[in-house]
Amino acid sequence: VLWHEALGMEAQELEPAGAAVKRLAFSPDGTRLAGHSSTNGLIVWDLTTGRTTARVPNIEGLAGYSPRFGSWATRAKDTNLLFWSHSGSLTASNSHPSADYHTALPDGRIMIAQMNNVADTIHLLDPSGATTTTSNILASGTIRPGIWFAAVTPDGSRFLVERSSDVGGNPAGRLEVGRFGSNGPESTLQLPSISWAIAWREVP
Repeated sequence: VLWHEALGMEAQELEPAGAAVKRLAFSPDGTRLAGHSSTNGLIVWDLTTGRTTARVPNIEGLAGYSPRFGSWATRAKDTNLLFWSHSGSLTASNSHPSADYHTALPDGRIMIAQMNNVADTIHLLDPSGATTTTSNILASGTIRPGIWFAAVTPDGSRFLVERSSDVGGNPAGRLEVGRFGSNGPESTLQLPSISWAIAWREVP
């Protein structure tokens, strides 16, 4: 904060101390910011005042804010997908299988990517109950390295995931593109290292 202020840029300190924040997500209107850390759980800040509006412990991961669910989507340590209001009250709860990665998509659905020794599975969750599930479309083999990031096309027909290409040590990365309803990835790209962030872009 002091460094940025010395450069003439306004800086606002939201959390003065604590564990490193693993993930941040804005609400669609830009007035709220949520953060997740392994020790502090879910924290929601009101950016107009800089005050903390919610603290929810024992949260394993933050998927983001879903306008369709009207809540912050999180996963608890018991693998339940939980939805929280800005003030930290529980608004809905659904139990789903343990997931490697989950995120709130721009259209408000929740993407859950899970893997096991039989088949990788991606779920697209919608509060209306129209949930899309697809299996056997990611990496083959009995050892499936973890999924680091995932993205879905705006029309929801295809997905992009990044995972390590090996387990342990310093793994390289691999991008895999698949289509919902089809078996096997459409294409793969080997990376020299894990990039830690991906996004989908439509190219004319």
